[in-house]
Amino acid sequence: MFDGYVVTLSAQTTFETKAKEIAEQIEQITVSEKLLLKEKIAEINDKLDQGTITKAEAEKLSMEAAQMTSDSITAKVGLLQDEFSYLIQQKVNEEIDETTVEKVDMDPSPWDDSEEWGYGDDEDHDHDWDFDFNFKNRNESRLTSQFVFAFGVNSLIENSDLGTISDSPLRTFDSRFYEYGLTGKYRLSPTSNFFHLKYGLSLLYSRLSPKNNNYYVVDGIETRLQNFDGSLNKNELRNVFFTAPIHLELDFTKATKDSEGKQRFRTQKAVRLGMGGFFGIKTGSRQTLEYNQNGNKFEVIEKGNFNVNQFIYGLSAYFGYRSWTVYANYQINPVFENNDVDQRLVSLGLRLDWN
Repeated sequence: MFDGYVVTLSAQTTFETKAKEIAEQIEQITVSEKLLLKEKIAEINDKLDQGTITKAEAEKLSMEAAQMTSDSITAKVGLLQDEFSYLIQQKVNEEIDETTVEKVDMDPSPWDDSEEWGYGDDEDHDHDWDFDFNFKNRNESRLTSQFVFAFGVNSLIENSDLGTISDSPLRTFDSRFYEYGLTGKYRLSPTSNFFHLKYGLSLLYSRLSPKNNNYYVVDGIETRLQNFDGSLNKNELRNVFFTAPIHLELDFTKATKDSEGKQRFRTQKAVRLGMGGFFGIKTGSRQTLEYNQNGNKFEVIEKGNFNVNQFIYGLSAYFGYRSWTVYANYQINPVFENNDVDQRLVSLGLRLDWN
């Protein structure tokens, strides 16, 4: 029994190490490409200062360089995304291959006329047909599925410093996120209910609502805040992502025994703790502004890239009781691709895993 645990933990350690390596490679690609882009922009600015190109030509060259950088990051990170997806599938297949199938001796049929059932006499056996429909004793499959719904608030920190969260440019309680998804939950051991591999797909809506009547504007290759000339009733930048979360979940639900002394496993009946991460791809961004002017109400919707990173990845964890947990996410790569100051997203909320 203990040998089995050693093997499981070793495999998990190998998986986490490889996932961390992929995340580090993505970070290295992003940093390297950004440095190359800054060098190209510096060269363009030098030519502009020397008068060899016009301002319009400089802006065109800067946009072309930014687009090339974005395409390069997308291509390189896309390969790592495929590798990450293969890693997840490999992990799942590995756990399934390790599954042992227990031999179950089926009782003889109640319609069998053999002497084993003792029906060779003429006694009344009506009482033998009393069934016990006790659903509490039913045994769950090792692989179960859940519908996931999560909601909460977002904030931004600068340069990975959590101490800067108090200076976040966002109105925290207006900067909300909503997540909808499906997950699979696989019990890693045939004899223990403790360790589970939880993985799935989610659709994430993430809103950023700036403070102080500000809104986001694209300034070349950067995205910055600008004050609105008037009073905004609503200002939010909404980004939508498809994400692939994966967690190692510790489920403290105790196994029970049926009337025959066999173990019965159920999940999500006690405290649960999940630790892992996520990887995602952006499907779209749009900014909505609402304001009143001359007695009229206006709504402006702007769709675009806003220099928001096409790919996201980060760490996540949850802790709670039964189906409800407190849920936290930390996005490792910056929200905006080319800003001088890297801003990273942190999220906190509640999560429902409906089994």
